[in-house]
Amino acid sequence: MNIGTVVVDAALALKWVSREPFSRIAKELLREWKERDVGTIAPGLLPYEVAEVLRKRVERGELSPKKARDRLKAIMDAGPVLLDLKALHNEALELAYVLERPSAYEAHYLALAEREDCELWTGDRTFWEVAKDAYPRVRWVGEGPNRPAAEEDLKGWGTTDGAP
Repeated sequence: MNIGTVVVDAALALKWVSREPFSRIAKELLREWKERDVGTIAPGLLPYEVAEVLRKRVERGELSPKKARDRLKAIMDAGPVLLDLKALHNEALELAYVLERPSAYEAHYLALAEREDCELWTGDRTFWEVAKDAYPRVRWVGEGPNRPAAEEDLKGWGTTDGAP
């Protein structure tokens, strides 16, 4: 397996810039990857997914439009290299069928990890639980015995991003 590269999904990338369960761990992972010169990659759909989540958070009053723009920029500045591979769509569609997923978005990240023979790190526990047995390269930010509970990860932070 290629240990010099990891695929990151939108759910993990959002944790880099948000105060939510496991965001501290996500930030630690990003820092560790940078220190070890591990490249982060993602399918070209990552910014679309991130922008949609941020837009919904603005709509719900959880973020200001400026904070949403700043967070999108911060994610893109963090440097996941975006790969837009046309063949990935068919692979993702097949993986979505195999995993019995309602959409193929998350399967694009797995298809890229399969193609690049590297780990996929996700912030989406549900996807990890569905995929981990058949695809052990799928890793979740909260897995493992050394990971604190989500509540502990948020200690002292509050539990919302706030709208200002």
